[in-house]
Amino acid sequence: MDGHNADDRLREPAKASPDFGRLYGHQPLLAIYGSQAELTVLTNPNAAYVSAGQFGEVLAEEFVTRTGTRVESATRFDRPNALTRAGVLVGWSRDAFDKLRRGRNDAAYPSPPSPST
Repeated sequence: MDGHNADDRLREPAKASPDFGRLYGHQPLLAIYGSQAELTVLTNPNAAYVSAGQFGEVLAEEFVTRTGTRVESATRFDRPNALTRAGVLVGWSRDAFDKLRRGRNDAAYPSPPSPST
């Protein structure tokens, strides 16, 4: 290997990110996924959406933990629903989680092109 491990190659850009670096001290994965989305948005939008979706999943998990919200199961779909029922996610913040989830799904599993007629 080249003397750098994968963690260093993810950690350092995450810490240096002007938009997400400050999150590293609270939850390193938020900084890593956020900075990866930021770094790839122009060169690989699908990868950026996947990273953004991972950011949303970790953020929802953090909200559940920090607010003590009870979640019936541990799926990524149940966390935002439980946070909404608890009043943690409302209005635009709930909508943002749904947009991230849909965007990530579309990026990770694109629909095949429709046949030309």
